[in-house]
Amino acid sequence: MYRALGGNHPEPHFRPGSWDLVCEGGLIVELDEELHFNRYRAQTLDGDWAKDLPWTTPYKEQCTRFESLCMKAGRWGKRWTNPSTEKLFGEPASPGDLDGVGGAPRWKQRALYDCMKDMWALDQGVQLARISVHDRISDRTVEDALNEGSRSHDQAIVDLVAARRLHHP
Repeated sequence: MYRALGGNHPEPHFRPGSWDLVCEGGLIVELDEELHFNRYRAQTLDGDWAKDLPWTTPYKEQCTRFESLCMKAGRWGKRWTNPSTEKLFGEPASPGDLDGVGGAPRWKQRALYDCMKDMWALDQGVQLARISVHDRISDRTVEDALNEGSRSHDQAIVDLVAARRLHHP
């Protein structure tokens, strides 16, 4: 996957980072904001390995539908590139140019790290659930429900997490 995203370092060092939320009982929840929804993340979900992930279909749709929001939030500074991502993926294209050679190295790294976490959860039998700020619950997005500060959508969020939970045989 690293090479498919344009990775060119002969001996890359990866550091995917910590989980967003580790719950009692071993459930891990990743809450993905707008910077996770773009063509690079969609590419990581194209393989046969991802067909049984409960978030693959909605995430691929959101990658297409919301890439413009990702662009709005992530076409500048360290959200587009940084020295460590350039070591992994090479020189970036001009900010905002995803069709140019190099694209957005930081976006590629984020997509790769999400993919690595997904693959690891599958391989290790980890109970992982991914939800998106763009997911809809009731009459609003998860982001709106969380920002509202009300507890009125708690059960809808719990139900979404349960629907997106990776189940192992």
